[in-house]
Amino acid sequence: MTLALLIVCAWLVALNLFAGVTKASMRPPRLVRRMPWVRSTGVAAAYTAAWAEILGCVGIAGALITWGILDFPAAILWIAAVAATGLAVIQIAAAAVHIARSEYRAVVVNAALFALALAAVVLSAAAAVRG
Repeated sequence: MTLALLIVCAWLVALNLFAGVTKASMRPPRLVRRMPWVRSTGVAAAYTAAWAEILGCVGIAGALITWGILDFPAAILWIAAVAATGLAVIQIAAAAVHIARSEYRAVVVNAALFALALAAVVLSAAAAVRG
């Protein structure tokens, strides 16, 4: 189960970090051009989502890096579970925006990232309970 947790979290962090850094590093005109949904949500919402993704990745990566080093591994795994829950919530909100705009291809990506985040939540919570 430990290997599965590490693999799922590595993919979740890599994909969300890429998405977050991509959005956070774009200037507003380019952001609107590359991501049309920004017209309806606003640039501030896009930057907020980007930084929320980045912080979720920091929470998961930081928890997994310190897991086993510190003396309370169960608490560390709960931090990863909470961070993954936050990333799952972001994907639900993103899917709602894309559905409202009839951007159904993007919803498939949101669903995949949601499933990955949900798997990370379940695996990290199970590992925390197991001790």
